[in-house]
Amino acid sequence: MSYTILIWDHIITFSDEVEHIWLSSNKKCLATYLFLFNRYVTPIAFIINLYAYFSTNWTLQRCDHFVRYEGAMHAIEIYVVAYMMLLRVKALYHQASPVCIWIPRCLRGLLVLEIGVTAFLLFHGQAVIHNPSSGVEACTMIFDKKLNVAASSSFAWMPLFYDTIVLGLTLYRTLPQVKGRGTGSIVARLLHDGILYFCVIFALALSLTLMIILAPPGVKNIMGQAEQLITVAMMSRITLSLKKAGMRPCELEMGSTGAIRIVQCPESTFAEDNVTLEWVAGPSCVTDAYSVDEETVPDGQKIIRLRWEET
Repeated sequence: MSYTILIWDHIITFSDEVEHIWLSSNKKCLATYLFLFNRYVTPIAFIINLYAYFSTNWTLQRCDHFVRYEGAMHAIEIYVVAYMMLLRVKALYHQASPVCIWIPRCLRGLLVLEIGVTAFLLFHGQAVIHNPSSGVEACTMIFDKKLNVAASSSFAWMPLFYDTIVLGLTLYRTLPQVKGRGTGSIVARLLHDGILYFCVIFALALSLTLMIILAPPGVKNIMGQAEQLITVAMMSRITLSLKKAGMRPCELEMGSTGAIRIVQCPESTFAEDNVTLEWVAGPSCVTDAYSVDEETVPDGQKIIRLRWEET
């Protein structure tokens, strides 16, 4: 079912991918290549998993070797998505106070720790020995029974812990701007997508954690495949959603002091190393990079709409 959802989502969003990824005139950045990796490597690599689940040709020895592949692909795809979320946090805190530049660095350290723990768990992965009377012969992974429950379930709850921190950082940075006057579509989109992503992944990761702790050996990791595939589908969705929101022209507001605040901003400003969510500058600085269209609204406030000019 999860694989069907992933493929169907790829099909119905392919036109958006072509428009906003392949045909985009913007410079490709790391997030773009990570998006394409998960978008295409995941469904292709998972075909081998499907064969393992339904084939009756596996011996226990062959399956013991294969489950390392199954677990490794799961981890790679989950952590590629995690790093893409890290890039979003980096974008949000790019122009914050000097102390805040440590937030993405600490988050990166947590991600490295998770990868290390996952590598340890995969080293202790083994094939499930099914009850012969059940008629099940699928090749799936389980962690060594010698590991305690906290260690084995960390395969699920550590990514959940990471995503919770990402959501908290996203809310902290975006909620004040969303509540403020003149909120732009980019910040609102980051908030909306962050909450949507977390709600779906939270439900899947929590289910996997409980399954690892409480379920019998044959089905302990059965939710792992759903978490893996739905996570990739959700990340594809919110990446394209942000790209679409970023295609709109920049819209800025001029305050009483002459400072200009970005309300809407095109995807060109979301290059990996040049992330700008809010920017204050004098009019002379603005006109160097944008074509300007001014409008005075009924309450006397001046709205300056600027369209990004690629250089």
